[in-house]
Amino acid sequence: MENIYLDFNNHSKSKSRIIFGVLFILLGITNLYLLLNKEEIGTLEIMNLVLFPLVGLFHIFDGLGSKMKDKLGKRFIRINEKEITFKYDFFGKAFELEWGNIKSICIKYASLEFTTKNNTREKISIARLDYKQIREIKEYIKSISKNMNIEEKEIVT
Repeated sequence: MENIYLDFNNHSKSKSRIIFGVLFILLGITNLYLLLNKEEIGTLEIMNLVLFPLVGLFHIFDGLGSKMKDKLGKRFIRINEKEITFKYDFFGKAFELEWGNIKSICIKYASLEFTTKNNTREKISIARLDYKQIREIKEYIKSISKNMNIEEKEIVT
């Protein structure tokens, strides 16, 4: 059986984001030029002088397909015959659960609820995913639960 691995850090390139970023940097340069001709510089002008180029750089990196938040950590879903691992947040810990520790699974429309053998419940939201990915994950989990004799409850698809 094929494993499922979805990486949320993969992004496509966007010319419009690059152009938007260059415009922000040009606004910052224009702001710098106007401030050099002024005798008094206010707090708002200094904030604009710093923020415009920074926002421009973020948009350029985003347009090139390299999001700044991707540098902070990985976000993924990995499901194989041994365990299920979900990590949605950059700073959060990955949720790992071995199939051997699962007593029952409740598959709902946009979430999965696992009951372990020590009667703790773990709920995972899959609402952020595409419909095709949700169906693929549900089918894979159903087939593993049948192979490992894990009880399925209140299945809603």
